[in-house]
Amino acid sequence: MSVLAPLYLLGGLAVALPILFHLIRRRPTGAVEFSSLMFLQPTSPRLTRRSRLENWPLLLLRALALLLLAAAFARPFLRQTESSSDETIGQRLVILLDTSASMQRPELWEAATTDATNVINQLSPKDQLAVVVFDNQPRIALSFEQCAELDADQRKTAALAAVRDSSPTWKATDMGRAISYAADIVSQYETDDAAKQSDDDNSTARVVGESSLVLISDMQQGSQIESLQQYSWPKKLSLEIHRVGVQQPSNAAVSLLPETHSDHDADRIRVRVSNAANSEKSRFSVAFAGGHPSNDNLELPVQVPPGESRVVRMPLPSKSVTSLVLRGDDQAFDNQRFLVSHEPEPLTLLFVGSSNDKGDDHRQESPARESLLYYLKRVPLSNSRGEVTVTPVAPEKLTVVPEPISTPLIVVADPISTDVADRLKQYVAQGGRVLFVLPQPSDSDSGDNELQTAIRTVANSDDDSMTITESKVKDYVMLSGIDFAHPVFKPMADPQFNDFTKVRFWSHRTIANIPADWSVLASFDDGDPALLESQNDKGRVWVLTAGWQPSSSQLALSTKFLPLVFSFFGRTVGQANEFATTVVGEAPPYSPTDSATITAPSGIAFDYSQSEDADQIDQPGVYTYQDEVEKTFAVNLASSESNTTPLDDEAFERFGVKLGKPLSPAQTDAAKRQLRDIELEKQQKVWQWLLMTALVLLAAETLWGGLISRGSSPGTTEKVSP
Repeated sequence: MSVLAPLYLLGGLAVALPILFHLIRRRPTGAVEFSSLMFLQPTSPRLTRRSRLENWPLLLLRALALLLLAAAFARPFLRQTESSSDETIGQRLVILLDTSASMQRPELWEAATTDATNVINQLSPKDQLAVVVFDNQPRIALSFEQCAELDADQRKTAALAAVRDSSPTWKATDMGRAISYAADIVSQYETDDAAKQSDDDNSTARVVGESSLVLISDMQQGSQIESLQQYSWPKKLSLEIHRVGVQQPSNAAVSLLPETHSDHDADRIRVRVSNAANSEKSRFSVAFAGGHPSNDNLELPVQVPPGESRVVRMPLPSKSVTSLVLRGDDQAFDNQRFLVSHEPEPLTLLFVGSSNDKGDDHRQESPARESLLYYLKRVPLSNSRGEVTVTPVAPEKLTVVPEPISTPLIVVADPISTDVADRLKQYVAQGGRVLFVLPQPSDSDSGDNELQTAIRTVANSDDDSMTITESKVKDYVMLSGIDFAHPVFKPMADPQFNDFTKVRFWSHRTIANIPADWSVLASFDDGDPALLESQNDKGRVWVLTAGWQPSSSQLALSTKFLPLVFSFFGRTVGQANEFATTVVGEAPPYSPTDSATITAPSGIAFDYSQSEDADQIDQPGVYTYQDEVEKTFAVNLASSESNTTPLDDEAFERFGVKLGKPLSPAQTDAAKRQLRDIELEKQQKVWQWLLMTALVLLAAETLWGGLISRGSSPGTTEKVSP
């Protein structure tokens, strides 16, 4: 006979209470004088100093009931049937095997499969097992239902085959999603299994201890476990973490950063090198690969301390370059960043006005030098990424609405008709930018009126009170009240660039009654506005109240002219996302069609007629999409996979995950023995019989005590001696 809760046997000490109560005797506590007994001789009662036990049967009933209650709470069971119950003992286990890209590092996958094999070989015949592999999404390699249909040997063979058939991929890690997925599998199977057992009256009761998840992974910080914060962790589930690591933990990664609007050096690219916090190296170098050796053999050294990043600039690679390579790193799985250089993008700066520019006439007195177009054409907007053409057009020739993507900026220098203004209004609504320049007074009032109407129409303003007149400048004026926080002037906000005192204006126009929805970005020192802006949906409308030609100002000949034109143009020339790539596991940037095909880096082509076909893009490299036209795109590793710094176990506990520790063989045997004891106790249910017996004894004790109390009720008189 054994018990599951031996401490409850201490409750048997309560048997001393009935014995103590039976030993307690009532003694006289005082004397009362009665007048009727005054002539009698008093006699003292006979008292004994010993306490004697009385009513032995009643005492035994009470003591035995207490002993039975203590024994029932101790949950006793008989061990002679232990061998027969061993067949129904088992535990519920899910092996979570990490197959993400970071497991491509040497030694990791071999260590992970060895660990999984050891866990499988230690399973008992009745253990319930499932195998889940995961990268950016979990997949069941072996389910509980499949294992339930197999015997012990077949179950181990199937589990080992599931591990052997798995291999690391090039996809990112979503460990939080995988852990919650496996926990849901356990909870659902527990519910289904309990319902099945309750429906089967002939089934033997089976006890399974706390279920556990065995996570086998490199536990890198880029594993994305934040989703566990919103997951309610099951109370009877624990997570065992089996870490696998490499002997050389140093790891660095290289990536290309997108260009910003403030990057005017368009012939260079920004490269970021990141070093892991547990890295033992800090000296690396970056170089291009796949290009012509004569043009792309530059190798740039970079020093990055562990846990930090450095950004360097490299020359824009030639079109034949296919990747950026990091050298000097111990782990090579993330040292190559594939890229695709596209052909220069054709862009247009449209000039609406007179085109009396003659590019071959550079004389100081030439009329061409007084043309706004003359200076616009000499702004170096073009570079190796994009070719910008400054195209003049007469106002009456603008018969279609330009595309904002191919024509980012339109400069209007002459009065335009209402029809042209309506077209420019549509252009601005689509995201275009229009700059009205007022270089000189119109020949008639009608010209100014047309210009006022055009500005109001293009800006989609209902306020018609704006007026334009010529200002009277005695000598010259300068800019003041410049809003350097605005994107137009922000590139010149630095103290070494924000001095506009050398830019003088000989003449300008005055705009009065400015609508409330217009902003003044800069003013002249005489108080008149110099540059106004109206924001209309995605587009912008500016009004510059002075020209940049020498007869009007010194702006075109100053160092401020080029940054201003670049700001008006509104973007870095060339594709803003030129080196954007697709991450392994994501859809390509092109839509599937019935005739589309994709060629992998290995040269194998496959149809791309539906979204599911994109699953064949399973490794980094340069892919070719073909459907009427041929386009190439780069596929790269997720940057989170390069963050190989180990993740602390405390991170899981902060999200409410119950962690378990791997047990030794002795601890495993003790745990299984405890499960068998629980199984035996639940099957035998000795405590129920003990409790019923105790209740019967208590009922008998109640009846017996009642009979005794009635038999000793007061009705006799005590003899007294005369």
